[in-house]
Amino acid sequence: ASSSSCPPSSSPHDAELYRVLAAYGAAGLVTEAENEFRSVVVKPFARENLRMVSALARAEMKKASSADNSARSSGVDRSGKQPAATAAVAKTSPASHHHASTAIGVATAGEAMEAAEEIIRLFVKQSCEPIVIQCSRAATSSSSAVGVGAVGGGSGGAGVAFHRKAHVENDALQQFDFGSRAVWPEVVACVVEQMAPVFSPGIPDVFHRSFLSMVRVYKLVADSLCPFETQKRSLEQCAATSALWKRWNLPVYFQLRFQQIAAPFVDELNSISKPAPPAPAAQRDPAKVSSPTGGAADDEKKNQLSSARATAEVVKVGGGVGGQRIYRLLRSDVYELSATRALVDAIRRCWDEEVFLGPLAHRFLRLSLQLLARYASWVRAGVEKDTASDATTTGSKKKIASSAGTTLAGASASKSGANSSGAVSSSSAWASAMEPNKFVSVATRAYSDIEQMKSRMPAEMASLLRVQVGGTLPASVLTALDSAFRGGLNAVAETLPELADAVSAQVSTSCSEALQPLRGILATFRMTNKPPPTQHSRFVPNVLKPLRSFMQTHGSSLSTPAKHMFALRVVDVVSQKYFDMASELLESVKKAEDVLKRLSLGGGGAVGGVERSSRSGAGAGGGGAGAGSASSSDSDKISLQLFLDVRKFGSEVEMFGVALDEVPAYQRLWTFIRSECGGRLDVG
Repeated sequence: ASSSSCPPSSSPHDAELYRVLAAYGAAGLVTEAENEFRSVVVKPFARENLRMVSALARAEMKKASSADNSARSSGVDRSGKQPAATAAVAKTSPASHHHASTAIGVATAGEAMEAAEEIIRLFVKQSCEPIVIQCSRAATSSSSAVGVGAVGGGSGGAGVAFHRKAHVENDALQQFDFGSRAVWPEVVACVVEQMAPVFSPGIPDVFHRSFLSMVRVYKLVADSLCPFETQKRSLEQCAATSALWKRWNLPVYFQLRFQQIAAPFVDELNSISKPAPPAPAAQRDPAKVSSPTGGAADDEKKNQLSSARATAEVVKVGGGVGGQRIYRLLRSDVYELSATRALVDAIRRCWDEEVFLGPLAHRFLRLSLQLLARYASWVRAGVEKDTASDATTTGSKKKIASSAGTTLAGASASKSGANSSGAVSSSSAWASAMEPNKFVSVATRAYSDIEQMKSRMPAEMASLLRVQVGGTLPASVLTALDSAFRGGLNAVAETLPELADAVSAQVSTSCSEALQPLRGILATFRMTNKPPPTQHSRFVPNVLKPLRSFMQTHGSSLSTPAKHMFALRVVDVVSQKYFDMASELLESVKKAEDVLKRLSLGGGGAVGGVERSSRSGAGAGGGGAGAGSASSSDSDKISLQLFLDVRKFGSEVEMFGVALDEVPAYQRLWTFIRSECGGRLDVG
């Protein structure tokens, strides 16, 4: 080929190689040219550098260098001594260097693959990319060159011929595909043959590191050595690519991750549930903990997501692998219950950049939804009173949750050697193993956590996915993931009414027990000479004491609507119980008075005397509603006492921020008592 048609080269060696390739192209020997490039340029590099021994050596050198730099910056060497002391020891003890290397640790296959990636990147940049750039530039400029020659035609036939010759050569250069037919096949062959340990899924962290490193090498070849779209498709469809991806045993890797993620979560559910210890105050900073829909915290989060990756999701405090990880998205320390914290940790782990792999997106999505369903099943099992009868009537959602629970329980069982069905039954019995007060505490915290999950997790998961795996998944897939997560969270949120019913029932039962002294009103006024009452009974302020204690204990973790909802539910149930007991009491009094009247009409005597005494004694009471009536019967006094008590009960209800007209049962009680009292006494 003519040297005049050769584009400027970055080095004499590249220029000479370009001329040779152009000569091959002009002769139509494209395949031979690619094979020559592979044999002369690529194969010597790959055979020499893409070996496990050399890659491990480079990885260990890199680790040692990193440790030395860290030691120098801190003023201490790897053995923990001052640098001068280390130098003295190194002179007198040849084993000191070996001891320091041992302290660093042997490099893993994943680190070896990353070391190989670095040298591949350098090789591509220095030895391959310049040639590819020259060929692609020549090919793209050939048509314009011929066009210029044609326009300047006429007497310039020689110029046209020259440009057509250049066009033929450059058109042949465009046929070269060094990426998919020279560099990539040789790299894959050497990695498969000489670095086989990188494909072993036995250690998930090493496998994950190796896989991502090889993905980056693939992208490097595609971006740097395949400038044309046809070449990119050829790289994607070539035999080397297909063979490489088949080498990675992704299902085994996922199963190992499944065990690591699901087992701790299921173990937590199977344990006796208890409130987790409060998170350190420093980690519960409202600016970081608040929902991602509010004010300055929202602006700060948006700024974080738009800044560097390291500030978006996780910060490592301390160097190395053992550094503490402080999460800013999908944090678990903002939740009250240890089971909820375990759930959030497990879901976040599914999508952690050190765990997630793009080809397994559908599996990690399924695992995340199973975790949510298992949590919902655990909550539901704890609040159901009759699990056996409910099992025959539950809908498809509960069946799905139960299936997910069995699957996840199997993960824990296989790890501990236990039977999976036993794991499920033990977690289902968590409520029956608790005292009522502890059950109320756990169920209320679960309610609070689910409310917070419903408000926080959709936005946090959307941000986390785009920060962690957004570069590996298309936008349509991310949107589908968002929708799936919202569906899973909605299924968990469907347990909120069941939790509210269970908690309200327990608190209502405790409040209703405080109504038992109401029966003593009958003994206080029946067939006695006591005056009509002037104040409420002493037991009334204690009726809602369990609800007051509940609000004092859990009010800080519940939202204002939730607190109002619990108060409304409890007051309604207690008011209904109050109505039942009051109506029963007055009914019994009326029946007794009817009997006395019939007896007195039958001849007076002792019974009639007692009746007259009970009526005449009423005038001595003085004061209060109806005190002026000189002929108050037992039923009148009891009705008046009930009136005073119910009125005081209403004022106690209002102290919880509940309007009396919001409580149908109380309205019914109040109307009943007023009718019983107002018809015979002046109660106003």
